Amino acid sequence: MNSDDRMKPRQAIDLHDLEQSIAVMGDMFPPLWRKMYTRSIEEGFTEEQAFALVQTYILSGAVQGVNGTGR
Repeated sequence: MNSDDRMKPRQAIDLHDLEQSIAVMGDMFPPLWRKMYTRSIEEGFTEEQAFALVQTYILSGAVQGVNGTGR
């Protein structure tokens, strides 16, 4: 980012677009991962800890494909 970019006014974020993007991400987030995250919070983990658990699970290679089907 050069100094000219910092001087330009930033465009306002369209909240509708943001909400729509969040909804789409919710649809793409595999149900297993979402359930693991919410269940961890129900068991007393913080949001950060629950996210770290899901992230560790994903990165461990335990998942068979993106949606758990092996594809």
